[in-house]
Amino acid sequence: MLDQPLATTKMIAEKDGPIGRLMFNNPARHNAVSLEMWEAVTQIMDDFEQDDAVRVIVVSGAGGRAFVSGADISEFKEKRASEEAVAAYGEISEGARRRIHGARVRSADCRRGLALWDSGGQARARLRL
Repeated sequence: MLDQPLATTKMIAEKDGPIGRLMFNNPARHNAVSLEMWEAVTQIMDDFEQDDAVRVIVVSGAGGRAFVSGADISEFKEKRASEEAVAAYGEISEGARRRIHGARVRSADCRRGLALWDSGGQARARLRL
């Protein structure tokens, strides 16, 4: 459990001793990532990185059919309606990706099914199930 509750149910975060689990929880859309999910990633990573007990972060997708299928384009008309909104959306989503890539602890992508997002980075393990 995190120190502060998340503002969305589309992300799940758990801590079990040295393991932090970050799960994209939008299986109806193959875990397409919405803006609120990107914002939650930052909150989750803040929490994990402030907890010295967390030594590895497992990143996965709910539902068993997809890891992450990409951005949730159904919200683009509303969330990316102007150049400023597009820039803000990009800053939030890229910032969240950078938080995962630049984590002080190692992370592992646990993938099942469709996986269009590549977290990259040298300190990453990929588990394809």
